[in-house]
Amino acid sequence: MRAKIAINLIVALSFWTVQVKSQTFDELMGRVIYETREGGVGHLEMWFNANCYRFEIIERPSVVAEYIKEKEKDRVYSTDSVLNEAHKRAVNEVIRNNSKNPVVWYGRIETNHIMYSQTFEGKKYCISDSIRTAVWKIQDDTATIHGILCQKAEVKDRRGDSVVAWFAPSIPVSVAPWNLRGLPGLLMKITNLTRNFSMEVVELDWPSQERIALNDPCKDGIDITRQEFESMVRKKNDEVQKLAEYYQRELERKKRGEINDVKIKN
Repeated sequence: MRAKIAINLIVALSFWTVQVKSQTFDELMGRVIYETREGGVGHLEMWFNANCYRFEIIERPSVVAEYIKEKEKDRVYSTDSVLNEAHKRAVNEVIRNNSKNPVVWYGRIETNHIMYSQTFEGKKYCISDSIRTAVWKIQDDTATIHGILCQKAEVKDRRGDSVVAWFAPSIPVSVAPWNLRGLPGLLMKITNLTRNFSMEVVELDWPSQERIALNDPCKDGIDITRQEFESMVRKKNDEVQKLAEYYQRELERKKRGEINDVKIKN
């Protein structure tokens, strides 16, 4: 009789344990850091659970500075120190804004939308965009990445690029940055064979003892769609381009002796 009671108790405890794990899995939280290579964005940090995720670039290399430096090769500098100083201040302001206001992306598994915040001209915008989840083809190949057994998946993305991913079945969450989600396990490594780009886990904390609020980061921003935001940025870029062309014309006029000074536009 005692043996039967003991067996029943073990069965009950086992069932209870399974139930608790099932109930608490959605509450588990993880943190992963990816490193991008071959012209990527640096390091990307993502916090996640089974239902939602948020990520941001935590190490921003001087992408803006390098881009400007590249463009500057064709720029005709003025001997006017005032103009050069004004240009320098504008460049530094762009770099500071990119460093102080990193983009934070947020998504939920049950929707095909992603939200992200971005600051433009001193205002914070909450940008909504739809994403096309990749239709992955799961392969039998396995590999160990960051000490975790992973499985291979492949896809041709919407641009026709050949993409190979490795995911961790032991961490059964389908979250991933941008449109890379949809795998039956946490994304551990991805390689775009066409564009020579890769991203791989370099740090993983699962389940994490540390917790953060996985909330939409856009609640205090101005709601706008990606198309509207890009249109606004293009308009501003056109204004900047026209301003640059104005200064170029005026500098040429000054060189020819047609004017004494270049009028600074605000």
